[in-house]
Amino acid sequence: MSEIDTLQGRISAALERISTGLDHMQAARLGATASLEQALQDAQQTQAGLSAQLDSARGSLGALEADVQRLRQLTMQLSDACEALREANAAGVGDAHLINTAMATELATLRAARKAEMTQADTILIALAPLLDPNKEQA
Repeated sequence: MSEIDTLQGRISAALERISTGLDHMQAARLGATASLEQALQDAQQTQAGLSAQLDSARGSLGALEADVQRLRQLTMQLSDACEALREANAAGVGDAHLINTAMATELATLRAARKAEMTQADTILIALAPLLDPNKEQA
């Protein structure tokens, strides 16, 4: 009978170890699940931030394209004004209106070019902001 008691004790001890092992596995699985859920939330937050940056960059790109189009139009106007001014000078007729038109168009062209440059600079700063902000985690 003593052998049966010994075997029963060993079996009980083995079942206890199995139960403890299963509890540890369950806890590890729950911990892993929590870690995965946190990683998913972090990834979703990062994606939301990147989407916001992309939207901002697209807006800047749209503004830049509009600035470039305006710059092209003003360049064409400046070219036309300069051509008219050259023709007037070649004919020996200095026309103050043509000079004023050429100067005003050149000034508008310079302003449009400056605006396009500022939009480009803003776009670059938007792209660099996450890299320069020490308070944000790097992905």
